[in-house]
Amino acid sequence: MKKIFQILLVFIAAGAFLSSCEEVETSFAAITKDFDPSVQSGLVFLNGNMLYEVENNVVEDDVISIDLQVWGALSSSAVTATITVDNAASTAQAGVHYTLAATSVSIPANKGGASVNLTMHTANFEKGDTVLLVMKLSCPEFDTDLYASTAKLKLSKKPECPFDIKTFTGSYVADETGYGKYNVNFSADATNPTRIWQSNFWDWTNDLLAFDLDPDNGTVTVAEQTITMGDGDGYLVVGSGTFDPCTGIMIVDFQGDVDGTHEVYSPGSVKSASVGKKK
Repeated sequence: MKKIFQILLVFIAAGAFLSSCEEVETSFAAITKDFDPSVQSGLVFLNGNMLYEVENNVVEDDVISIDLQVWGALSSSAVTATITVDNAASTAQAGVHYTLAATSVSIPANKGGASVNLTMHTANFEKGDTVLLVMKLSCPEFDTDLYASTAKLKLSKKPECPFDIKTFTGSYVADETGYGKYNVNFSADATNPTRIWQSNFWDWTNDLLAFDLDPDNGTVTVAEQTITMGDGDGYLVVGSGTFDPCTGIMIVDFQGDVDGTHEVYSPGSVKSASVGKKK
């Protein structure tokens, strides 16, 4: 199942609390570097402030691991953290949109964190639905009066977007693995309603490259084409991939004389484009 995570806000704890931490460690490793021992350690949600989104055709339950992280010195004995759902601030309904496996979470002695499962009931989401779940931590042994001790988790099912070729035309950024980002443009074919033409393929040609989009299964096909590159030689190009009708993003892998090329195409432009593969 394809899941899309967009981290909206990782951690913002108290200013003095974070000023002594140079990096965020994960996997429940304690964050102790340069930590003031006179300051009470904190407990926060490691991944509570995010958007969790599933595809619009998903109907089975989806399990999300909600992770708690200790900031600072560890406890030498096991402690219990309590998760309280703020129903007044939430639009998500327990038993309808989600089920939290437990509201009491045990953190073992000398461990930097723990997890609890949250089940998203995707069958109860309409396409395009987004609900907010606000959760707060409390634990006598740790400071929980921190920004990230409150989780604002958004649960979402993608909307259904009708196919429109115009979504895939105009200025795009091509993000090529191993090369970087550069500007391209897609234009609609004059007669084929599901074909677009890319300029500046590989950041190294004046020829156009045809992409055929299948509205029924969301796939991209680049049939075999020979285009002239910047060195004056003809290059055989063929590829396949997928597209998102809502965002206009296309992900394509290429073979032929450009075998191994992986491109992620996103609407927009970059201010400082690359200057070509070969000069």
